[in-house]
Amino acid sequence: MIPAQRQIVERGAYRWMRHPIYTAYFLSMIAGALDSYSPENLFLYTFGIALFVVRSLAEEDFLRKDPQYAAYMRRVPWRWFPGIF
Repeated sequence: MIPAQRQIVERGAYRWMRHPIYTAYFLSMIAGALDSYSPENLFLYTFGIALFVVRSLAEEDFLRKDPQYAAYMRRVPWRWFPGIF
């Protein structure tokens, strides 16, 4: 899957992190795992999060070739959680 090169958004949550939609997904997966805890669910939620981590890393590897996106990455250093990742 190749990400589309669209216009770079730098307002709202995108001022503080590059992937706020993935952040929302991660938080909802954590909430789901806590709400319906079982070892099986924990594995499935963790696996889902891992897939999105790999996907976002692959997207950024592709997008960093664009000079505008590379400059955005320098301006906004946090990928998913401001101050952490």
